[in-house]
Amino acid sequence: MNKNIYSVVIIAFGLLSMGLLSSCEDQLEIDPNSYYVKDNFFKNTTQAELSVKGIYDVFSKTETYSHLLSLNYPLDNDVSYMKGTGFTNDNRRIAHYGLTPSVSFVEKTWMNLYKGIEYANVSIENITNMAQFTNGTEEEKEKLSQLVGEAKFLRAFIYFDLVRLWGDVPLKTTATQATDNFEIARTDKDLVYKQIIQDLRDAKAVLPEVSPNSNDRANQGAVRGYLVRTLLYRAGYALSQEGVMKRHDDYKTYLKEAAIEAKELMALPGYGLLSNYETVFKNLAEFKQDPSENLFEIAFYDVSGSRTDTGIIGTWNSPKVDQGVYGRANAYVIVRPQFKAEFTAEDNRRDVAVAEFTIDKNGVQKPLSAKKVKYPGKWRRDWIAEPALDKNNTNVNWCTLRYADVLLMFAEAVNELRSEMPEGIVLADAFDAINKVRTRAGLENLDASLSYEDFLAAIKQERKLELCFEGWRKYDLVRWNELGSKLRETQEMINSNYSSTNENGNNVGYMAGITFTDNKDELLPIPQRDRDENSLLSQNPNY
Repeated sequence: MNKNIYSVVIIAFGLLSMGLLSSCEDQLEIDPNSYYVKDNFFKNTTQAELSVKGIYDVFSKTETYSHLLSLNYPLDNDVSYMKGTGFTNDNRRIAHYGLTPSVSFVEKTWMNLYKGIEYANVSIENITNMAQFTNGTEEEKEKLSQLVGEAKFLRAFIYFDLVRLWGDVPLKTTATQATDNFEIARTDKDLVYKQIIQDLRDAKAVLPEVSPNSNDRANQGAVRGYLVRTLLYRAGYALSQEGVMKRHDDYKTYLKEAAIEAKELMALPGYGLLSNYETVFKNLAEFKQDPSENLFEIAFYDVSGSRTDTGIIGTWNSPKVDQGVYGRANAYVIVRPQFKAEFTAEDNRRDVAVAEFTIDKNGVQKPLSAKKVKYPGKWRRDWIAEPALDKNNTNVNWCTLRYADVLLMFAEAVNELRSEMPEGIVLADAFDAINKVRTRAGLENLDASLSYEDFLAAIKQERKLELCFEGWRKYDLVRWNELGSKLRETQEMINSNYSSTNENGNNVGYMAGITFTDNKDELLPIPQRDRDENSLLSQNPNY
């Protein structure tokens, strides 16, 4: 795995914390030795690239992909949930649907994502104003154009996170100036999606098809894959500000674009499924480069293993590990009882996805009894290549987009378009895409005569099994308008079959089916601190 260190390239000029970040006076005190200043920066391509790398810095924070965006906000769902009952801390308030607008974790995620937006705006604006951007050598112009495309991809990536978490959010595409009005209202999510789609199209036009040495920097695979994902989400259900889950009448327009974009990505050389499902996750643990299937990863790296720029991938979402040769794994992410039984016996993903063991301090696996809770098995502390530099943290990257996901998104979009198929695409293409995923799993091909309803059910099930614990199940259920019903269905199943509420016994204390509120908990609350500082920020429904 290429471990680019996206360390301290912080662009502070113009970053006055708006009201989107913070308008507190003490936030404006800066150490001039820690910052680049616009007047003496952006003089060459090296400096321009440093500014773009600086955008990535926000992804390695606890409040973003080091912890919350990867492992906490995606919980609870009908496949996995967080250990422990009640709302005893912010982690459980998030996972168990007990949020209020004053929860600090939510505020910090909002702040860090908007820092990333500001860094992207600064890079885009200043690189395009460099003399070399229009009058440099051909090599300089190509490099700077690609850097602007990369910054636009990252801006789109961040705005996609903002929209799926909060719905309508303030849209800002220019670098902040001291004379700006820092009170900015929320923008309709459809307009935010429009900007995301435009940024991704701009990036697609200039970025290289494949980056052979890195999949933690944007390339065509990442850009096109995220464009497919964005279009699919734009076509799905979402909570409106009127407090109703709905999808727009023009949703098939976006599904057509998604199908076409996915088809084009699938035709590019250099991308495809690895032959072995387990290898996908062992490669992550062993820091091996895998740009063919893992289209975009969030990179973590700290040479000492300390909290800065590392993650908890492989400790929170791993089989439990007693502190010892592998550090430790607290195993806060729990597999829903009976989920493993949804895999057929011949499905080779089953024993990779669900771990039925713990690891003692000497590194020895200890089988779990049938009644004990199970853990995600895709990230295992004993797979990690380096010694345990820290007992809690790892340098394991978080993959946000795999090629298998693209295949399944394509199949879903095409199935929805049976009566109005895009030119050059036929229904058989959708079956071919999903069967590639199933073939690797050791399963038979689906019957190509399946009805729309049966094929959709098969696609949904395949997404559940293939992508479990990777952060997308909850958001799939939101865009299908099924989150509340699936949580209650899971709650009923657990209550009917398990009596104990002890997380070390039969039932880990699943409570999402009780605490989830429809037409509210599909979105996070707008942070109260930001609303206090920005009178134009409205709140999400029912908070």
